[in-house]
Amino acid sequence: MFSKSDLEYLKQSPYDIVLLNNHDVTIHSTVTGHDWIIVSSYGVADCYILHRHSGRYSYHRQEGAYKSLKDALIYIDQHEEWFVNHKMKSKNSTD
Repeated sequence: MFSKSDLEYLKQSPYDIVLLNNHDVTIHSTVTGHDWIIVSSYGVADCYILHRHSGRYSYHRQEGAYKSLKDALIYIDQHEEWFVNHKMKSKNSTD
């Protein structure tokens, strides 16, 4: 279950919130188009992440577990930054 402070941190993030409850959060990145689901491990204080590159693809589980929703969001932020700097720039440079 996510804490109130974690949910407040989420609400301040740059992602569109698609679904939000105390156990699962689905967000969408308008920058990369990626979708993310952060799932709390009901009864344990950690969570895991599901990710897809667009609605055309199914979700896959990211490696690892995260101590909190905030930690999962920090990981997602880092992934988004890496994707923009490496994948999107290289794609745009070949156009």
